[in-house]
Amino acid sequence: MTLEKTYDFENVRFSADMDSSAKTAHFHVENPEKKEVPKTLVKYFNINEFSVDGLINHYLFAPHPKDLNDKYDCCGELINYESVNIEFFINRLAKELPLYSEDKVRELYNSENKWVLGRTIADLNQIILFLKFGLISMTEDPLHPLMWSHYAKNSGFVIQFKTALLPNDFFGPFPITYSTKLESIDFSRYNPGLCFLYQSNIKNTAWAYENEWRFLTYNRDGKYHPLYSSYDIKSRKYSYSQSSIERVILGYDFIDPKEIDFTNRTKEYDIIRLSNKRSRRIYKLKRRFLQYLVKNNIPCSQVVRNRYLFELKIVDIKIEQLSSNKYKIYNSFKTVY
Repeated sequence: MTLEKTYDFENVRFSADMDSSAKTAHFHVENPEKKEVPKTLVKYFNINEFSVDGLINHYLFAPHPKDLNDKYDCCGELINYESVNIEFFINRLAKELPLYSEDKVRELYNSENKWVLGRTIADLNQIILFLKFGLISMTEDPLHPLMWSHYAKNSGFVIQFKTALLPNDFFGPFPITYSTKLESIDFSRYNPGLCFLYQSNIKNTAWAYENEWRFLTYNRDGKYHPLYSSYDIKSRKYSYSQSSIERVILGYDFIDPKEIDFTNRTKEYDIIRLSNKRSRRIYKLKRRFLQYLVKNNIPCSQVVRNRYLFELKIVDIKIEQLSSNKYKIYNSFKTVY
């Protein structure tokens, strides 16, 4: 039986072409509402050791689904194994892994507990697949107040990327499909790559505010799992070129008011003196972060408040380092968002 290569759901077409001889896969998602890939995509970061190191060393971390906020994101239940024949369960659970004896598989398959086989496969496949596959989530909007609050705590930063200059060995980016009611895809009818693509690109509409575009990554030697093998964290780091950075955007609260020299403040610039009184750890991170931006002449912007319209906006800024912990931040008065 030839397995189908396309699957339609919520007016979105998922397709996957598998070439077992060449060990390659081609994924595609056709969403009529998102026909064009955005020229830029952004990723929100809280400020911590991992995010600052990733910026300075130009890599993105591709987490396992267990690392994500949405507990149904990429969950095993999104693939239905109810109609799979007994040979599949025997090969997978009795021979390849092996978890059960062949007799035990036959006993379960022919009993009212057949669901145990499907549940076991669903759980194991998610663990095994995502040892090697990772997810990189981005969005189009650099000024979404909930995204700034949830993912950057308003005191973090955003990296805006030129989409076309991101690594070409990534799969995607694919627009996430949001649905009020998730449904599972039949593993006995559709090819495994298609089932995986659907599983990794469908979410509940509760998350639609994220307007997510997702890259899939693959490392054939990967062994990372946050619960079982977190030591292999290096396999989840994917390098990108500094030239792919369009700009770095500082959150509204990136600069603590206590760090502003109000006596020397002008309309054109602020004088910032980083302080370690609240947290020496954050002080060191912000120093590394700002030094990198200045040294590499990275285009920068910052979220500010429009005090008359009661809304946020993003303006371009220029950062000049005056000493090891003192900076002058120039306001260009140019609104970019």
